[in-house]
Amino acid sequence: MQSVTSREDVTRNLTDTLLKNQYVMILVLVGFAGVIFFGSILNASVVSLTERRREVATFRAMGYTPWEVGAVFLRENLMVNLVGALLGLPVGYGLMWVTAAAYNNDLIRIPIACPPWIGGVTLLLSLGFALLAHGVVQWMIYRLDFLEALKEASGRTE
Repeated sequence: MQSVTSREDVTRNLTDTLLKNQYVMILVLVGFAGVIFFGSILNASVVSLTERRREVATFRAMGYTPWEVGAVFLRENLMVNLVGALLGLPVGYGLMWVTAAAYNNDLIRIPIACPPWIGGVTLLLSLGFALLAHGVVQWMIYRLDFLEALKEASGRTE
């Protein structure tokens, strides 16, 4: 007898190997999704800041601090992201169900496993990426030359 293999050992080793690879892929996918999420939030915020440069300069000239002006942008971003995340969670679950149904055949079946904590982690990660993007916007607000922006808005360049 050269070797003895236990079915349980083979199953456990195969499961461990597959799960390790799956965790790596999940981490990579979350990283890519986070970069896209961060970029889209940052892009929308920078466009909004550029379009409302005169308004920001007016607030600054009236005595508002950069943090108070940034809080306006933060509230807007958080509301948009909260609504988007709450609408996106059921859509994502539906897409997961459709994908699993599409691959359901005699050769392979993909079970749907979505514990409740996944939604919470998704919301927390989206909040983290939104706050990170807002940090860049806050830095831009802090560096904004509001007097120059007011001169440009009034048409004077002296």
